[in-house]
Amino acid sequence: MPQPARALTGAACALVLSTTMFTPAAFADDAEGDDATTSRNAISAAADSIRGELGPALSTYDQAKKTLEALEATDIATARVQGLQDMMYDGTEKRPTVTLRIDSVKDGKKTETSLREGVDFNVRFDGDLVDPGTVHVTITGAGDYTGTVETGFVILPADLANATIDMIPDHVRTSYPIEPDPVVKLDGRTLVKGVDYEVSYSENVNEGTATLMVKGIGNCAGDTHATFQIIANPKEGKIGYRAVFPYVAAAALACFAAFVVLAGALIHKRRKTKRLQAK
Repeated sequence: MPQPARALTGAACALVLSTTMFTPAAFADDAEGDDATTSRNAISAAADSIRGELGPALSTYDQAKKTLEALEATDIATARVQGLQDMMYDGTEKRPTVTLRIDSVKDGKKTETSLREGVDFNVRFDGDLVDPGTVHVTITGAGDYTGTVETGFVILPADLANATIDMIPDHVRTSYPIEPDPVVKLDGRTLVKGVDYEVSYSENVNEGTATLMVKGIGNCAGDTHATFQIIANPKEGKIGYRAVFPYVAAAALACFAAFVVLAGALIHKRRKTKRLQAK
């Protein structure tokens, strides 16, 4: 205990002892009869008078003690706050552990003291501790420390650049846009389409490589993408050959008919020439 506090405490103890020891009972055996009664009454009145005089002094002592304690307490306004870095949204409540470190000079040497939460200071979090946004933090000194520090940290939207998309299987071409629903995960948590992200597609009609784009919404930001293959429909190939066959057959038949006509004409002409030569 500092010297001024010891002095105040000693004075208060002396005053209290004087009021408790100076009572009629202390002199009860020193007088008899009426003289004893008179002495006790006089002493009681004197004790009450002393107590009345000491009352303001004791009150002043209590006030002085409180003032002295306030003066002796260390203000945390200059303390270094650690542990309040920005954090990424993941759907859970954020209450980071706060550490205070304060410098002091003792015996001419600079020392660093680590304060203890719940003993040297208390922490209060204000605001939404789950969704993205700013969380306000109030740190208040306790015990041998006084003062207040106002600070905070930010919960950032989840970045989908760090998300993964489950493999998308091949799809058979249908002549319509193919839009499979992806399974998107971030930090082991499956995200919800329409809540955490939206999806767009490109090159997703004909055979080839299609692209699926995932863009963060709500509590998520950033984007990622995946690809999948669109392959030909085997049934469409068979149906195509069957559809072409009649046209091929018709063309072949037309060619054959033309050949027959031409051949017949040549034969007829040749016979006619022979008859003329015979005449």
